[in-house]
Amino acid sequence: SDPQKVNRVNVYREFRGKTSGISTLGAYLLDSNSLFVNAYNEPTAPTTMAPPPTSKPFDFNVTFTVTNLAATPSLQNPNSRLFKSAASIVAFQLDRLFMASQLNKTFSSCKVLSFSSANIQDTRVYANCTFGNDSDPREVNKVTAYGVFKEMTNGITSLETYSLDSNSLYVNGYTEGSFPETQPKEESRRLNFNVTFTIANIPNANTPNNIIKLLNDLYRQSNLKEAFLNCHSLSFSPRATEASRIEVICSFKNDPTIDEVSVYNEFRDNTGKITELGQFSLNESSLYVNGYQEVKPNAESGLAGRENDLSFELNFTIINRNFTEALNDPNSPEYKSLVADIATMLTALYQNSLLKDNYRICQVTGLKLGSIKCTCMCFFDPTATNELVTADKVKTEFATGTNGTNLLGNTFLLQMDSLSVEAEEPVSPAKTEIPFWGIIIIVVGILIILFLISLCCLLTLLYLKKKKRGSYDTMQDRAGLYFTHQRF
Repeated sequence: SDPQKVNRVNVYREFRGKTSGISTLGAYLLDSNSLFVNAYNEPTAPTTMAPPPTSKPFDFNVTFTVTNLAATPSLQNPNSRLFKSAASIVAFQLDRLFMASQLNKTFSSCKVLSFSSANIQDTRVYANCTFGNDSDPREVNKVTAYGVFKEMTNGITSLETYSLDSNSLYVNGYTEGSFPETQPKEESRRLNFNVTFTIANIPNANTPNNIIKLLNDLYRQSNLKEAFLNCHSLSFSPRATEASRIEVICSFKNDPTIDEVSVYNEFRDNTGKITELGQFSLNESSLYVNGYQEVKPNAESGLAGRENDLSFELNFTIINRNFTEALNDPNSPEYKSLVADIATMLTALYQNSLLKDNYRICQVTGLKLGSIKCTCMCFFDPTATNELVTADKVKTEFATGTNGTNLLGNTFLLQMDSLSVEAEEPVSPAKTEIPFWGIIIIVVGILIILFLISLCCLLTLLYLKKKKRGSYDTMQDRAGLYFTHQRF
């Protein structure tokens, strides 16, 4: 190359000319004073002109990779229900992240722009987060926004229910991640499991550290100790006066033999069947790992509504699960597990709603094809309070507890317009119907009894007839009686 044409000054100016004055590079926004070519730099002269009214100096393009969300064609289609539902959930979680941070004073909102495929199993998320124009650029900038996201996601590993690639975060093109070629693949693809359970003890200042230590000790002494990394990101959610819901992220090395079932089983087996963790008492039915819970025999599984209970039929559609052949068989482990999960999540929803005093039980009565269409029966006690339980109230509380019919139990994405609630007749024992086979057995039994009675009557008549004829049967000689001629 000719050094008079190819030198650092010309390369610098060519870059500046092709990036609109070092402001944009494709989808990325650039810092106009950040460009150096072999240490050569031409600082931009400060301008005294006010920015145009339409400029948004505090809009940040936030991109990251979710490792437990498959980039299906439906997810990448902006017009699909799955896209709209997933975008709403991710935006809601980003809003909660920044609202809980030190940048909450001027934070406005986040919006998901698109999803794309990062590889076969991962999804790249493109979002835009907006802060008020009155923000102080020394406090709100791409570096501080990056730092807040990193801190609130435990080193870019988890965004509530989603696991993240720790090297995937960019804020307006800014990143602190390592170069991919120097980062071990297994480390960037660590397995994160959302472990939630309820403790009966009242939490205090030392509770978080104690629980984290106990969980780390538990898994380090378990069958998964070779792959276990650590547990972190503990959060409390009060469930009752003397109980708290605990949510923890536990991380493992990328091992295909480790899944939510094995993590669940180790917790169960090392806590006395989910009864105690160190000095903490546990609710044995409260453990979930990435939404998974072990199916247990339940005496109430066939429970119907009690007399005078109000019953409501709920229908809704789960769109982030596929209907498999196993779900056609109510006796299959897959069917039982899914039904148990849905019923448990519905119970948690209504027990934390305005209808908690009236609520009794929800049962899944059917699963149908169409992602997964669920039909459930929920029973409420009308005598528990003076408030009237109606279909509208049941529907409203469902919508409220699922963030606008979006997410059930932080696990199942819902089709927003799929919810319907219909009131059924109050449960009454007088309306109990005898099954058809029961009617047949009763009729056959009656016929057998009638036959036996008739047979007994016939035998009795025969016996009496024979006895009566026998009383006139006198033994006589065939030749008759012979009397001699004698005088008397």
